[in-house]
Amino acid sequence: MRLFSYYTSFILFLALSSYSFAQGNTGWESQTSGTTYDLKSLSFVNQNTGWVVGYDTYYYKGIILKTTNGGTNWTKIINGLPYRWVTRIAIHNDSANVCYVTLSGYKVDSTGAHIYRTSNYGASWQSISSNLPNAPVNDVVIDPSIQGTLYIGTDVGVMATSNYGASWYVLDTGIPSSVPCHDLTLHNPTRKLVVWTHGRSAYQTTLPPVGIISTNEIAEGFKLSQNYPNPFNPATKIEISIPKSSAVKLIVYDILGRIITTLVNEKLNAGSYKVDFDGSDLSSGVYFYKLEAGSFVQTRAMILLK
Repeated sequence: MRLFSYYTSFILFLALSSYSFAQGNTGWESQTSGTTYDLKSLSFVNQNTGWVVGYDTYYYKGIILKTTNGGTNWTKIINGLPYRWVTRIAIHNDSANVCYVTLSGYKVDSTGAHIYRTSNYGASWQSISSNLPNAPVNDVVIDPSIQGTLYIGTDVGVMATSNYGASWYVLDTGIPSSVPCHDLTLHNPTRKLVVWTHGRSAYQTTLPPVGIISTNEIAEGFKLSQNYPNPFNPATKIEISIPKSSAVKLIVYDILGRIITTLVNEKLNAGSYKVDFDGSDLSSGVYFYKLEAGSFVQTRAMILLK
């Protein structure tokens, strides 16, 4: 749950009970945060544990507060973060000890980092900016279906990582060049990622389905690579390259030509992708996988050896 409270030192909570959660809200309650900072972003992982972030507009200092009792008490946890505004926070759905914060401002301290991660409830923070440009980061969204994948909105566009921030790639096809991107929303059932920009409208893109990971490589032509490892037991990866947006099918067959599973059946943007295939429920033997993309068709063989 994500709530926002701009230019106030109070935190507003939607008062919920087991009945009202199912039937609707019962109203709003005001709770004092114990700070005079302006609070910007609030996120709760459950009824008791939550975080709120903001900044001091006079001294340009950020603030992160954490509660473990539903907001009755708040603890400051900004150890190791640079001297700048904190713009957004995202808590991992399955691990309350893991969260990410984004920071505004350009280089006003010893580091140009604008996104940090903690795995110990904020006791310490590590920069995961790696190859990001020195520009404000305004929002961060954790992909709930693909481990290690994050999306961020920055002052120069949308970017993503598939390895916890070890490296980032641009994800702004169709967005005006270098437009500030302030807010992101991921609708996971449809894999739609929506971005709201500064004065240039809102845009959406369809992310690869679960099990398909973009490698951020430019595809020079249609290509179906040999799966790796091969032979495999029980899982392997298949890499495909798509030079232009296309309707793509990737189908696995047994030696008799019967369809085992359809790994991909949708439109993909230009790029290279790695697709997971798990043969845990299959017997040892030779299997085939076929790529269909526009007029391009190619088939390869792979060996499951248990």
